[in-house]
Amino acid sequence: MTLSTDIQAIEKKAGVFLSAHHIVLYVLLAAAGLFGVYAIESKWAAIETSRANAAQQALAAEKDHNTQLQAAFAQAQAERDKENAQFMQTIAQLQSQTKVQIVHDKALPAPELGHRIETITGFKQGTITLDPNQDLVLPLPLGQEIVARLDQGDADAKTVIAQAGVIVNQTKTITDQSTIIANDKIVLAAQIDTDKKVLDAEKAKSRKSKLKWFITGVVVGFVGRTVSHP
Repeated sequence: MTLSTDIQAIEKKAGVFLSAHHIVLYVLLAAAGLFGVYAIESKWAAIETSRANAAQQALAAEKDHNTQLQAAFAQAQAERDKENAQFMQTIAQLQSQTKVQIVHDKALPAPELGHRIETITGFKQGTITLDPNQDLVLPLPLGQEIVARLDQGDADAKTVIAQAGVIVNQTKTITDQSTIIANDKIVLAAQIDTDKKVLDAEKAKSRKSKLKWFITGVVVGFVGRTVSHP
C-alpha cells in the first residue's frame, strides 16, 4: 500500500479532499507548533541550568567565606588562648606571692608591721606608733583607710565570684549558640543538596522532552518531504 493510497483512504473516511498542498500546510503547522514547544522547553531548560549554576556559584562563595571565617577565628582564638595563658600565669604568680607575703607579715615584729601597713596604705612612715605594750597605735585616718580597703577587698572578692557565675552562663550560651549554628549548617547543606537534586531532575526532564520533540519533528519532517515529493 502506497502513501497515496493511505491518503485516499483517509479522504474517504473524513469526507474531504486533501491535496498535497493541504497536507504540506498541515505538516508545516504541526511542525511550527512542535518547534514552539521545543523553544519553550529549551528556554525552561536554560533557566533551570542558570539557576543551578547560580546555586553552585553561591555555594562555592559561601564555602570560601566560611573557610575565611574559620581561618580568622583560628588566628584570633590562638591569640586569645595565648593571652588567657598569660593571665592564668599572672594570677598563679600573684596568688603564690600573696601567700608568701601573708606568712611573712604574720611573723613581723610590731615596728616592721607598722611600717608594712604604712607602705600598703601610702601613709607617711612613722604615722603608726607603739604603746608601752608594743601594740600598734593607729591614727583615725589610717584606721579609716584600712577599713575602707578591707571593705573594697571584700566587695572585689564577691564581685569576682559573681562575675565567675556570669562567665559560666556566657560559656553555656556560646555552647548552645554553637550547637544551633552547627545545626543550621547541616540544614543549609541539606537544603542546597535538595535544591541541586531538584534542578538536576528538572534539567533531565527538559532534556527528555527536547529529545522527544526533536524525534517527533524529524518524523514529521520526513513525512512532509515524502508527501511533497510523491
